[in-house]
Amino acid sequence: MQTSSPTSFNELGFLVLRDFIPHEVLSLCRNYLQSVKERYAKKLGQASDFIENDEHHPNTFSFYSPLCTEVLLLKMLPEFERLTGVKLVPSYSYARTYYKGSFLEKHTDRKCSQFGISICLDRDEPDWPLIIIDRTAQARSIELDRGDAVMFMGMQLEHYRDKFSGSAQTQIFLFYVEKNDLNSQFYFDRRPTLGSSPLK
Repeated sequence: MQTSSPTSFNELGFLVLRDFIPHEVLSLCRNYLQSVKERYAKKLGQASDFIENDEHHPNTFSFYSPLCTEVLLLKMLPEFERLTGVKLVPSYSYARTYYKGSFLEKHTDRKCSQFGISICLDRDEPDWPLIIIDRTAQARSIELDRGDAVMFMGMQLEHYRDKFSGSAQTQIFLFYVEKNDLNSQFYFDRRPTLGSSPLK
């Protein structure tokens, strides 16, 4: 695994992690998410290739806390604590498949998403960089290949993606909060356990 210097995380608020997820793990997650999408499409009597389910993000299919990414959320915890030097608690995981025409508006993340990790699960050929406005106010264009990840302070740093010109790209997101009394209300994204559905 190749990474940027950990110093850059404290200085810039983000850290790029190359070849972070083994390809056999990517394959397992890809197959699991595809089966979830196919079951959803079958209920609606539709084809699963480009089915959408997220009213807040057109041209996407979103997965909240699928079991494969919740397992990653736990497995990666010690490594992210080592990289950040902070004691962390898992909040939630997510995955989203973006289709042609998708874009991500400039935003910061909610309070349950203090430390965010975006992992490229699958992509086609066109690069579709994530733009992060770092702690020096520089716009950083970050391109991720399959298995690459970027860890960043999503609550503090604005980030976005321009319109997607490819066919499909799937990202996995892992979110943590610092372990302290102030953040205790955000543990597990307010759910009773990991793997649970989101609270309304």
